[in-house]
Amino acid sequence: KLLAKTNKIEKVLEDLEFRFYFPEPPKLKNPNIFHLDDVTFGYFGDDPTGKSYLLQNINLRLQMGTKIGLLGSNGSGKSTLVRLIMNELDPLHGTCALSNSVEVGYFAQHHIETLDYNATPLEHLKNVCNCVKLDYYFYFYLKKKKKCCSSIQQIYAQLGRFHLGNELAKRKISTLSGGQKSRVAFSILTWYSPHLIIMDEPTNHLDLPTIDALGIALADFEGSVMLVSHDQHFVETVCDEYWAVGNRTVRVFDDFEECRTYCFKECKLVYFLLFIYSFYLFIFIFFSFISSCHKKKKKKKKKK
Repeated sequence: KLLAKTNKIEKVLEDLEFRFYFPEPPKLKNPNIFHLDDVTFGYFGDDPTGKSYLLQNINLRLQMGTKIGLLGSNGSGKSTLVRLIMNELDPLHGTCALSNSVEVGYFAQHHIETLDYNATPLEHLKNVCNCVKLDYYFYFYLKKKKKCCSSIQQIYAQLGRFHLGNELAKRKISTLSGGQKSRVAFSILTWYSPHLIIMDEPTNHLDLPTIDALGIALADFEGSVMLVSHDQHFVETVCDEYWAVGNRTVRVFDDFEECRTYCFKECKLVYFLLFIYSFYLFIFIFFSFISSCHKKKKKKKKKK
């Protein structure tokens, strides 16, 4: 499996038009990034039957350097799991905790739309990193807000890491391509050198050179990665472990195909149960309608 992954990376490297790098995260005394112990969560509160829970009795650990691919159907709980890890949601039961000193960078495709299109990458990054616009803190989860008075040289260096050199750094963001805008977002995402990078469908609307460069950058990253993506080639290039989310649980796999097969079976089961439920609901509504019509006819006959 390791050889197959190495071969995929080498093939991508052959076709790379450019490369960029994520900064090395600071060393941690404890290699554990986070842990979930007997975590249960549902949006409708406690449920003695457990039927309304989205996740139930989840036990997970993530160690520094592990790269996770999150697989599961829409609505299975992938985004909820991410929000629990980032402490945006509180579990109904159990413990969900990030280790001390761990910083998390989070990227979703809609983050590109929040860039200041009237500013240059240089101006935008300077504003964000010097906390001029605190709205941009959603790019990174920080236990304590950090004051950072960065020099122009440091900001140029950060942009240069993502192939946004002198000319691109001084152009308005509105004039940049989709891939270049994404790289501006990546430069913000990694400003505080996160230990864990979480990405939700990062390849949407990216050009192929940027997708390849991002895959290699994440594969080489010395921290941990959690990735939600429908791009199988991209996921297999980056990840070495796969978590299948669905049916209120999370199962861990070392192989992408095994994980995908499991998710497919779970999805088929869910759709089958939905079909059965819909069928019986239709039968119930149909016979209720027939019964109602029959009663109306009886009433009309009595009146006559």
